[in-house]
Amino acid sequence: MLKVKVKGPAIKLQGQWKFKGETATITQEEYRENEQYLEVVNGKIEKLQGNTTPKNPEKPQVNNDGKDVVDKELEALREKAKELGIRGAHNMKKENLIAKIEEVEKANSSHEEGEGTGEDDEEEEQPQE
Repeated sequence: MLKVKVKGPAIKLQGQWKFKGETATITQEEYRENEQYLEVVNGKIEKLQGNTTPKNPEKPQVNNDGKDVVDKELEALREKAKELGIRGAHNMKKENLIAKIEEVEKANSSHEEGEGTGEDDEEEEQPQE
């Protein structure tokens, strides 16, 4: 266990927010994840043994232009949402955008189908004189 002091404005350690100048007792692993924001007050930092790769070794998929594939998909979804008139699309996550677009498209298609069949039914039901 290490006793550390927060260097940055705020950081969440051991499930609690700690602010600049506050101290906390944390594990070696948590220190390694946040060492750029912390200063060791008491304790000894152990060297890594064995595998030194980070927990999330996945790199984002990148195209030739350097942009993330996910970013392009998200931008395309936001553009489609804008065309459909969905408000607040620029703040939505990808999953939420997809759901909202599907909802609006379903509402539009059922509305269009409902109007078309409704007009035909009314014409057929009118008695001929």
